[in-house]
Order: sequence, then C-alpha cells, then structure tokens
Amino acid sequence: MDGPESGIREQPDQMRHSMRQVKRIFGLIFFLLITGAGGPVVPAAFGDVATNHQTPHLSEAAYAKTEKELITLLYKKNPRTALIRLSKLMKKDRNVAAECHRFVHALGREALKKYEDFSAAIAFRDPLCISGYTHGVIEASFENSSDIIESIRTACEKYEERSFGQWNCYHGVGHGTMYYTGNNLIQSLGLCNEYPSEFEQVTCADGAFMENFNSDTLVHPTAYLRPGEPAYPCFEIDEKFRSACVLYAAKYTLSLERNNYKKALGWCATLDKGVQEPCFAGIGGEAVKHFITEPTRAVAVCKNAPSAGREPCLDGLIGLFIDHHGSLKEARALCPSLKKGDRPVCTAAIEKRAYLFP
Repeated sequence: MDGPESGIREQPDQMRHSMRQVKRIFGLIFFLLITGAGGPVVPAAFGDVATNHQTPHLSEAAYAKTEKELITLLYKKNPRTALIRLSKLMKKDRNVAAECHRFVHALGREALKKYEDFSAAIAFRDPLCISGYTHGVIEASFENSSDIIESIRTACEKYEERSFGQWNCYHGVGHGTMYYTGNNLIQSLGLCNEYPSEFEQVTCADGAFMENFNSDTLVHPTAYLRPGEPAYPCFEIDEKFRSACVLYAAKYTLSLERNNYKKALGWCATLDKGVQEPCFAGIGGEAVKHFITEPTRAVAVCKNAPSAGREPCLDGLIGLFIDHHGSLKEARALCPSLKKGDRPVCTAAIEKRAYLFP
C-alpha cells in the first residue's frame, strides 16, 4: 500500500509537528469539505436524476460570513446560542442546511479554544447535524494530546454503552485521530484498533474515513485519495473496515462526478457485489444531506439506482436522516409520507438503528 505506514507509536514528534502545521493553516482558514475534495463542488444539474433544480450549495463567501456570525455568538455568549442560531438559519435557507455539519465542526473546535477545557466544551454537545459539534471538540482536543492512546481510551467513557451518544463519540474520535496523525489514514486506523471491541474500532474508523474522503487537498491533505481510483484504499485495508470505507468512497465519487447522482450510483454497480450495498447507502446518505429540509426529494435519488441498489440507498438515506436529528422521531414521521413500496424499507431502517436509542 502506498503512503506512510511506519509504527503508530514510533513517530509522535513527527505527527505532532504535522499537526502544528495544520493548526497554523487553520488559524487562517477553516475549510472542511463535506461534499468533495480539493475545493468547493460546483453542483451539476439535477434533472437527469430527480428534479430540474440544483443541489443546494453555499458559496465560500456566504459560508465564511455565516461561520463568522456563529463563532462571534459562541464567544460573546456560548455554543448553545450559536447552535440555536444555526438551527434557525437552516430552516430559512436550505443551502445553509446542506453545509450544517461543516458549521458545527467549526463551532466545536472554537468552543475548545474558548474554554480551554474538554469537559466545559463538550458540555454543550448537541445532536444537531450528525453531532458535528462533538466531533469538532474531539478533533481540537486530540491535536495537542500528550498521550493519544489515553485520550482515545477515555474520550467516550461517560456515554451509555452502545448508545447513539457513544456511537457519535467514537466517530468523533476517528476524526480526531486524523488530525493527530496529520491525515495519515493507516496510522489512524491503527489508533482505532486500540479499542477492545469491533463496534468501537469500526465506529472510530468510520470517522477517520469521513475525514479522509472529505479532505481538502491544499489545506488538510491526505495521501489516501486517488481521483482515478475512488475506492482506494478500501480493498487494501482490514476487511472489517471495508464497508465503512466504501460508504465514504461513494461520497467522494459523487463529488468527483460533480453531484451527478446517476453516474455515482452507476459507479457503485461496478464494484464487487460484497460492497455494493454500503456504496449505494453512501449515495443515499449524501442525497438526504444535500436535501435535509426536503427529504422526499432525496428519496427520488434512490429511484435511479439499479434495482439491487434501491433499498440500500434508501436505508442509507434514512440512517443519515436519523444521525442528523439524533433521534428516531423525525424518521418515523417521514416514513408515512413515502410511497407505499418504500415504507417497509424506511421502517426497517429505523428498527435496525433503534438499539442506539434505548
């Protein structure tokens, strides 16, 4: 496998040096892409998939203006006030809603800067936008960790076992490992393996893959992206991580196709059958992220998947919808609004994840 692969514990100074470089860059600009790598994605017309409208998209200037407003609120008052403001903006502007995970990551990182204390910053955790605030706090705390192994092992101790909060915490740890290692995916997966159970290991890896496949090639580069081979390195890593890797590779492929869902769904159909389902699920999840305030429009995307991919696509869509809201309530309200044939899939997707909400 290409890229740095030396022992995880053998290079702490080098990794911290890399993170100091990243931190200096982020002092000038915070640019975490959710829908692509190497720069903002210019959305393609959506007519060949579901509608004649374009995928919601916020310009970088508009993003910077809104982020500044939210961060100012965070410092003048507190993170809760900023999160409430974001929630209101999302209801008014679907373009803001489409970028919400990126906003809450930034707020989490800024909160740790403000309070200079992990417990104080994480106290404002909120499920809004796939709990990105929590992820941002963990990312920032891991950057300068003096004992990364101890940080990883203790970060999620206070969450109820196998709960949604715990799942999101482990996912956030995965993001944090990528910041600590300077976006070295292989070392990050090794750090995730420090957890004792496969549930913890794979959930942590899920966050690392999200960070990898969303990386900006200029500001937060990774050696593990290949535009000509979008699934790299999914087939060269431990098999237990493969499905999570392919799910985010699908999202990366969608960005390469400039949000042409039909082409991205077609790409999933070319993969080995054993990983097609997570690929279709990744496309479904990305669709509802783009249309989070209009989920029925996202459902139309899945109708354009090959027959074997329609149910996994819808399952991924419902899963992301649940993650976004941090509860099952909104998904349960959505199911009856779907066409009769889609309702059983929607219900099954909810029940599959119900154990996270005891």
